[in-house]
Amino acid sequence: MKITISIIIPTYRPNKNLLRSLNKLSQLCATGEYSMEVIIINTISEIQIKDIVKNNKYSFKLEIINIKKDEFNHGDTRNLGVSKSKGEYIIFLSQDAYPVETNFIEYFIEDLNKKNIVAVFGKEIAPIKTPKNYLYNEHVLWFKQYEQFYDKKNRVLFNNKIRSVSKNPNDVIFWYSLSNVFSCYKRSFLEKHHFETIYHGEDVLMGKFIIENGFEKMFDSRCTVEHFHNDLKSFIKRSIDDWYFRIFVLKSGLHTKINEKINLKTEKNQNTSNIFNIYFYYLLKTFILIAVLLIKLKQIVLIRLIKEKKTEYIRKYI
Repeated sequence: MKITISIIIPTYRPNKNLLRSLNKLSQLCATGEYSMEVIIINTISEIQIKDIVKNNKYSFKLEIINIKKDEFNHGDTRNLGVSKSKGEYIIFLSQDAYPVETNFIEYFIEDLNKKNIVAVFGKEIAPIKTPKNYLYNEHVLWFKQYEQFYDKKNRVLFNNKIRSVSKNPNDVIFWYSLSNVFSCYKRSFLEKHHFETIYHGEDVLMGKFIIENGFEKMFDSRCTVEHFHNDLKSFIKRSIDDWYFRIFVLKSGLHTKINEKINLKTEKNQNTSNIFNIYFYYLLKTFILIAVLLIKLKQIVLIRLIKEKKTEYIRKYI
């Protein structure tokens, strides 16, 4: 019997980058090894998802579910995808993430065949031509921190026992880390344990639940996708959402494993512009932190003024 796979892709304003991933998934399905379905949950915008995929024929079953913008949040949208899926294994893939290898499904299943492992997430790399600037280095450092815990297959197992003997047991964001940019779950687990209704960080909260309830998760660097945002607008938006989540939802503070360790001293391979670039982003992050605190202050005021908490703004951050 073929292994059944459901791949869930939330989309908003999709572009042709999505086609790259769909074509690759179609090639994998064409081998006949897997029975695959792809479920696109599309937040309605001026760009119609059907216009992107209509001229392509795929070897998997494709289902498109349209939702309104005010119906979207990262937790419930994925729960909706799970409820519509049938696969024994459920893979989440961001619309702008492109799987690099062709055997990632094999690796996901290999990891999940272990009894207590219920979720596996992969590594994100920047495309080859990405400028090697501050954001690129920060991105590389985040995934490099996993390497000190690698097993022989370049994987990292996370459970409460390993965390308790770690030299960094209080590094919350690292031990709870779980990214739905590219991840795979056992269906049997997600049927019993749903993602929380939240605008940002549903995957890390699931990672927290897994660790604290005796389950295990795994980071597998063999499952790699190209996924990186280099533009300033995306960086600011992502940072605000991420810092708000860490400080006020996860309550982990701003400390991270890498602690943004960028050497500010001038080295032989650094020029004045590089140093300026580093200081610029540190200054920018100061303003981002102020923005996060102002959001929380505004939220407190709104909650006091509107007891029912029904405004779109409040629903976004609660």
